[in-house]
Amino acid sequence: MPKSLDDLDEFDGAETRTHMLQIDDIAYEVELTPENYDTLLDMLNPWLKKARKINRTR
Repeated sequence: MPKSLDDLDEFDGAETRTHMLQIDDIAYEVELTPENYDTLLDMLNPWLKKARKINRTR
């Protein structure tokens, strides 16, 4: 599996993964290391704790 760059800090690492999120019907994809993904979740946590989870349909 080829390595990919973290979109936030351009770190080139094997642990970098693609994460998807959606806000206001706009879907986003971002490549993040585990550390930067944890930072993103920490920042979103106040809203995520209050949000309602919706099951995806395919």
